[in-house]
Amino acid sequence: MKKIFFSLLCLSLLFTACDKNAKVVKNLEGTWTVTSITIDGVEAPSDGYSYEFMACENVSAGCTAVVRYDNGWVATEDTVTYKIEEKGTLFTTVIDNATNISDIIEHSKTTFITRYTDGADQVIETTLNKDE
Repeated sequence: MKKIFFSLLCLSLLFTACDKNAKVVKNLEGTWTVTSITIDGVEAPSDGYSYEFMACENVSAGCTAVVRYDNGWVATEDTVTYKIEEKGTLFTTVIDNATNISDIIEHSKTTFITRYTDGADQVIETTLNKDE
């Protein structure tokens, strides 16, 4: 009986973690504008950056987003594969075979804030707001 209870408990925890990841992915669906980038607490230029998170059918396999930058002189567009993991607390991106793992500081239907430490030990925090 204890084994059955323990198995059911583990299974319910797994589904709860998946549900939290899926909820964040669902909230991300759509176009977001980068409103702030800080590096070690100092504001950095963020004008012109946006993310378009596509609908995602298989959260555990990874999802797709398009990152755009357009400052009026230069325009670029990259496709990114991303995952939301660890009960909605990690944002993992892969672009050009480079993986970046960020902590999710805040997520809601209108705000998404991530933070990571780069190779130079700089703490980079990015704030996105959902376009209406």
